[in-house]
Amino acid sequence: MWANGIQQSTFDYLKECYDNASRVSDTVHETLSKLFYSYLVVGGMPENVFAQNLRAGGL
Repeated sequence: MWANGIQQSTFDYLKECYDNASRVSDTVHETLSKLFYSYLVVGGMPENVFAQNLRAGGL
């Protein structure tokens, strides 16, 4: 997730939501859902993720 620009503060926020059994904001949920979908589409394999990031200009 760090390779996709997700910052430590987001992880801290997610942990806080989990610990307090509270909802995650719609924005965070949508962003992470899109990243998860991308992970599923490319198969989650490091080589494919790397290639996808290169095509998207992320690396």
